Amino acid sequence: MAFKAPEYQRFTGELGKHPVWWPVCKASITRGWKVTWVRRICLGSLVSAFGLTLMFYLLYKVIPGWRELLEQFGRMVDPNQEMPFTIDARFYGGLLNMFIYPVLLPLSVLFGQDLIAADMRTRALEAYFARPLSPFSYLLGRTLAFVAILLGATLIPLMWVWGFDVLTAPSGHYEEVKIVPKAMIFSFGWISLVLALAVQAISSVSKSAIWTSLSLGVIFVISAPIAHILHEITGNSSFLAISLPESIPVIVRDALELEQRTGGHQPTPEQASLIYMVIALISILVLWRRVLRKGLVG
Repeated sequence: MAFKAPEYQRFTGELGKHPVWWPVCKASITRGWKVTWVRRICLGSLVSAFGLTLMFYLLYKVIPGWRELLEQFGRMVDPNQEMPFTIDARFYGGLLNMFIYPVLLPLSVLFGQDLIAADMRTRALEAYFARPLSPFSYLLGRTLAFVAILLGATLIPLMWVWGFDVLTAPSGHYEEVKIVPKAMIFSFGWISLVLALAVQAISSVSKSAIWTSLSLGVIFVISAPIAHILHEITGNSSFLAISLPESIPVIVRDALELEQRTGGHQPTPEQASLIYMVIALISILVLWRRVLRKGLVG
C-alpha cells in the first residue's frame, strides 16, 4: 500500500538531460545482467552465431562453391526443395529454433521474474514514486530494458549471421535475403515486447520470482495441449492460436513472407498475432492497475 505524507511535495526543480525513465532502464539492465544464467544465455547465443559464421568462412575458404554444391545436393535429396538447402529466407526462418526456445523464452523468465516482484515486496515503488517518476515512466523504463536484453540475445546474433552471409555470398544473393532484417526486427521485437509485458504482469501479481517462473512455465506447457483439445472438440482452428509456443514460428514465418508449414495443425498468422495482442493488452491493464495503485503518493 502506498504511503501518504501530508507534508510531501513533489520535486519541481530542474531535471537532468536524460528522460526520467532512463535511470530505471539502466538499473534494470544492470540488475538483470548480474544473474548468472542471464549472462550465460546471452553469451551462449553470441557464441552460437559466431560459430555459424566461422563455419561459413571455413567452407568459403576450403570449398568456394559450397553454396552451389549444397543446392545441387538438396535437389537430389529433396526434389520439392521443402528443406532449406539454400541460404535464403527459409534458412533464417529455420534459425529461429536456435534462438526462440533455448534463448528467448528462458531468458524472458530469468530476466523478468523478479523485476517488479522485488520492488513490490520491498515497497521500493514508494521510493520510486517519491521522485519525479510517474508509473508510466517506471513501466516504460523496465519494459525497454527487458526488450533490449531479449533482442540483444536474439536479434543481434541473427543480424551478425545475416551480415556475414551477405558479405561473403556471390552477387545476387542479397535479393534472396533482403527481407530478413526487417522481418526479424518486426517479429522478434513484437514477440519480445509481449513476453516482457506478460512476465512483468505475472510478476506484479505473484510478487515472487519462483511463482512467476512456475506460472509462465505452466502457461507455455499446457497451452499447446489445451489448444489442440479445443480444436478437436469444436473443429474451430482459431483455438490453435492458444498454443503460445506454436504461434511464435507462425508469426516469424509470416514476417519472412514464407509459406506456412502444411504438416499438422497450426493457427493462421492473423490468429497468432491476435492472441499475442490480447496477451499484451491484458498485461498492460494488469500492470497499470498494480503499479498505479502504488503511485498514490502525497
